[in-house]
Amino acid sequence: MSGALRYVGAICIVVCAFLLSRSYSSYMKRRVSECECFLLLISHAEKMIRCFLSPITDIFSGFECGEESVMAFVCDVRGGKALSDAFAERECDFALGKDGKKILSELFSELGRGYKDGTLTLVASARSELEKYTVREREEGEKNSKLATALLVGGAVGVLLLFL
Repeated sequence: MSGALRYVGAICIVVCAFLLSRSYSSYMKRRVSECECFLLLISHAEKMIRCFLSPITDIFSGFECGEESVMAFVCDVRGGKALSDAFAERECDFALGKDGKKILSELFSELGRGYKDGTLTLVASARSELEKYTVREREEGEKNSKLATALLVGGAVGVLLLFL
């Protein structure tokens, strides 16, 4: 009986390590997806400001994306909250890293406070920084996901070899 329990325990350890690595991988994919969603939002805002001189609250009226956390932020702004306040309240819900949150926080705290050309410059600068950040996150996410999978599954197998 104890031999069978050892093998069941061994299988459980390997499965748990695999599931942890999958969870980390999905978190990294969500981070990249949120970056891409915010890039779409920034591009939409830039177009609305450049072409229609839309006020900030109207910019978010026609935007849709697939990330729930980003859409919750957009719905808050549509509901009348200030950009900086809505972002600060939802900041902990985003999977973005510290640098991504900093870029967006600076953008949303200053957006709509200046004249058209200054606002467009601010939006273009933030879009450029976020594009670089997204590329970096995509590359690091793929690399780190593979590394995490190898370390977790390899560590689980190593622990099993010690105990079996």
